[in-house]
Amino acid sequence: MDAIEELAKLSQLLLLERDEEESRLQAIIEQKSIKERRDEGLCWAPVSVEKTDFAFGGTPRLLLERNAGEHPVHELQKGSPVFLINIDDASQRYKGNITKLDELTAEVLLHEEDIPEGIREPNWILELRYDDRSFFEMERALNVAINMEAGEQRDLRDRLLGYKDLLPLEENSFPVSDQLNPSQQEAVLRALNAQDLAIVHGPPGTGKTTTLSEVIKHLAKQEKSILITAPSNTAVDNLMLKVAKAGLNPVRIGNSSRMTDEAVPFSLEHRLIEDKEYKLVKDLRKRAADLLDKAGKFKRNFGKEEREARRSARKEARDLEKEARNLERALEQKIIDQSDLVACTLIGAADVRIRSRIYDAIIIDEAGQSLEPASWVPILKGNKVVLAGYPHQLPPTVKSHDAAKQGLEVSLLEKAVERTSASVLLEEQYRMNEKIMGFSNQWFYEGRLQAHESVSHRALTNELAIEFIDTAGCGYEEKAANAGVSKSNPEEISIIQKHLDELINTHGDQIEAIGVISPYRAQVEEMKTRLPQDERLIIQTVDGFQGQERDVIYISLVRSNENGELGFLTDYRRMNVAMTRAKRKLIVIGDSATIGQDEFYAAFLEYCEGVEGYRSAWEYV
Repeated sequence: MDAIEELAKLSQLLLLERDEEESRLQAIIEQKSIKERRDEGLCWAPVSVEKTDFAFGGTPRLLLERNAGEHPVHELQKGSPVFLINIDDASQRYKGNITKLDELTAEVLLHEEDIPEGIREPNWILELRYDDRSFFEMERALNVAINMEAGEQRDLRDRLLGYKDLLPLEENSFPVSDQLNPSQQEAVLRALNAQDLAIVHGPPGTGKTTTLSEVIKHLAKQEKSILITAPSNTAVDNLMLKVAKAGLNPVRIGNSSRMTDEAVPFSLEHRLIEDKEYKLVKDLRKRAADLLDKAGKFKRNFGKEEREARRSARKEARDLEKEARNLERALEQKIIDQSDLVACTLIGAADVRIRSRIYDAIIIDEAGQSLEPASWVPILKGNKVVLAGYPHQLPPTVKSHDAAKQGLEVSLLEKAVERTSASVLLEEQYRMNEKIMGFSNQWFYEGRLQAHESVSHRALTNELAIEFIDTAGCGYEEKAANAGVSKSNPEEISIIQKHLDELINTHGDQIEAIGVISPYRAQVEEMKTRLPQDERLIIQTVDGFQGQERDVIYISLVRSNENGELGFLTDYRRMNVAMTRAKRKLIVIGDSATIGQDEFYAAFLEYCEGVEGYRSAWEYV
């Protein structure tokens, strides 16, 4: 197989994934009732429009509210593409995106020029919408990569895929920060001296983002053009904010509704509004709006002179809007040119405002979670690539079983680590107590991971760093939720409540942040309603917690059944992510009779017993 054959196969697998996602949503919409779609988490119904106004650029904005009461687990989230559909008249259907979301309300920006008439009157459905933009950009990138003509870009493609040898490292010296450990310093020097590919990989807490930040600072000092990317908005924002704190001037490309609050001031949209010259854009658009308003006041039965005046006003308004748009685009390019680097998601690298630009260095963080086709979107824009991540973390999300089985869930990082010698493994972690680290270190990292002395014994006063609370024999059986799609275990939540109250009462002054995690969304949603409201507490799925850390982490395993069925728990990489989020204390709640039949969990139970971290749930009954 050569590079072209490999990428062609990847393109076929991507089509399988796109068809799976499209057909899944389409079948549900066509075949199931509103209640069934709601129960499967694909819509809110009914919702009412409580408020209407306009967002940046005159985009219609709606505040929607759903009825209080029982709410099934749902897939809607900030940034989701949605339809707003009239329950009584399905022909009234408007596209939009969610910009804010909480338990009962959602803010939606509509893809309309104006607020639709009658929007405040009937009940509506807020439904998840299939959005193929990402697939389109990935397919386009693969096609470009497959059909490259001979030259440097095609050579880079072949070297990244292992079909040609990497270029030798240069031998430049750089004043790398002495705050970095030896493996981090080696990774920085390799990334700076690499001519084509460098890989920075390491387990959680080993300082991948810190290492990348040092690389980016040196590249900026050399006046290199830099594009930093990641598969998720959160990961992009985390890296961008780190380099911003180091004194660099980044600009963030993308939909600001999907960015973290801290990242919004760096967005191109915000920078544009703050630019002194943007006042002229606003003035031009105000004049255009006034002319359109004037034109709209002419009656149809006016004479030829009035009709000509209306036509003239509309033409002048269009000319003013064109002038405003051209000036806006010029200002955007000026802001990008004056920035030290550009930050965006992998798919965001296809943004028309940077599409024609080529960068000296492409940085891809969380590359182990990136679909390979998505990684090619930014790679096509670069002369050198730095991949950062870890293969034992969460793999890319693939919904097509066939596509996953044939290799779509294997990231470019995973391929590159196996095929090249361009990587540096970071082996010293700065996050967690050594006992929290211990099991993952044995199972995943062959004992190579070391805890830095600053964290190795960090714990809450007189508290074990790791506990397993065993519910075996308590009758805490799992329950099917959300039409059987997800699982919950209410009794495990009761255990967490009691343990959490005790922990906060005893050690509240030592705890800044607490995370409560479960592989099951139904359990997460129930925990959000039952656990205390505390600003230090965040409750999330395992996937949603990727890249985060907390002083204390609770993991609710949920599964408790006679057949030893584990479902999501058999994805050991996801459990590795969950178990390595805690800094001072990790508490896992589960049924040893169910999970102990599995080799991974049997080893975990044995580890907990070995560090005297085993407890029985009977203590809390």
